[in-house]
Amino acid sequence: MRPNCSAMRMPTEGKEMLAARGALLCVADAGLADQLTRELKLCAHVGAVSVAASLPASIERMAQDSPCAILLDDGFLQGAPLPEVLRQLTKTAAAVLIAAAERQSEILRMVAEGEVEFVARRGEFTSLE
Repeated sequence: MRPNCSAMRMPTEGKEMLAARGALLCVADAGLADQLTRELKLCAHVGAVSVAASLPASIERMAQDSPCAILLDDGFLQGAPLPEVLRQLTKTAAAVLIAAAERQSEILRMVAEGEVEFVARRGEFTSLE
């Protein structure tokens, strides 16, 4: 069989750039942050994974790292208004919120418009399996 001479090589610059930007975990629970970091590092296309345990720390990490994805645990908010925090975070990166199912109504419009992905928490933990 003859190789396909018309096949073109696709540049990987975009993939490398996204991987270099990495992910930001906005998680107040240190144990959950460690577990999520370990799981993400097993993925081949994830670059640097940074963790912020508070809102001011997340703003600082976003400015330094310019992540391509943000995972936000609602326990991280410590009373801050969810829609406002998400609007701020989604200006620079795609965001995924982990929260109790009841919290989805607070950001329903953002989810419907594709600005935020929502993952419902079940019980006391978020299953990684």
